[in-house]
Amino acid sequence: MLEELLILFAQLPIVRHLSLFLLTTDRRLIEGGTILPSLPFCAQQFDYAICFFDNMFVDQIDAIIASWSPSHRVTCFYQNPFLFIHTLPWHLARISFPELITKMISCRSLGIISKCRQVREITFSVKDTGEIVEEEQCPIFHIPKLSRLIQVNFYGSIPSDLNHFSFILNAAPNLFRLDLPFDYLWLFIENQQIRHLLDQRITSLSIFKNSTKSSSITLNEEHTSIIASTFLRVQDLYVDLTHLQDSTTIVSNDNILEDSTVRSLSVQSCQEKYEVTSSGSSESMVVRLLVEFQEHKLVSLCITGLFFEKIKTDVKQWLQCNTVLCEQQFEAVYSNELHRLLIWM
Repeated sequence: MLEELLILFAQLPIVRHLSLFLLTTDRRLIEGGTILPSLPFCAQQFDYAICFFDNMFVDQIDAIIASWSPSHRVTCFYQNPFLFIHTLPWHLARISFPELITKMISCRSLGIISKCRQVREITFSVKDTGEIVEEEQCPIFHIPKLSRLIQVNFYGSIPSDLNHFSFILNAAPNLFRLDLPFDYLWLFIENQQIRHLLDQRITSLSIFKNSTKSSSITLNEEHTSIIASTFLRVQDLYVDLTHLQDSTTIVSNDNILEDSTVRSLSVQSCQEKYEVTSSGSSESMVVRLLVEFQEHKLVSLCITGLFFEKIKTDVKQWLQCNTVLCEQQFEAVYSNELHRLLIWM
């Protein structure tokens, strides 16, 4: 990989600010004595972050750190076989911890984040290796103010130290977007300290499918009111409902009027038979989400799932006749390619 990097440098003879974030098994790329002399001659600022995979000893890591000159100081995080090195201070907009880290928000990763004060987006991933990792106690002073951090993403298995996320929330007053699987979200909601901070911060929320098939809880209608009451400031909402089936029931307007108060309001102007929702279906979740978030001033709602034919062919009319959207102006489209319903309000 070093050879490819040298070719790239040769194509950038007048670059002044160079930023690189690499993933590699090439040991030469973590050695300052190799990288620094190879930089383009005109480079005045060099921001570097690299994820390196290999088994190493502590003295080897110390030697790697020492190979970087005082003009390009570095710090590192190591959890066998993963080594993460970056120059100081952190100027890159994003930082990602790959899934080879067993403990996603360990004290050492918090220590790295504390040096990345310019970061705008953090992605945490974790892989369940079955390894039992001892809990760490993290003083809150490990995380200074991260005023530029606006988005955090979570992927993979749930780690044992998920509660450490509260340190990041406390340090990030401008955080507004959160992307995560539902089982992560539910654990956050059950933590009162984190739940309070989420209410204060988040205006854009994406809820993915559970991180593992073995999760004991899955998103359904009974959870929507709790989610809505937690995220009172949410304006943009994405929900993955691909774990639910579509509804295939077809009834007349008379039957719809008996089905629910919400639908009775919306179908009075509908003169045909419409497919309506059965409990536990993707369509019933759409109806419920719109009810629960009706007072939140949602700007957009995006849902991925399996839907019946009426939504695919005439989504706006179905929404007008079966949801609270009959009472307001909105636009809606359905993407067959993405199996995704998009609503703008």
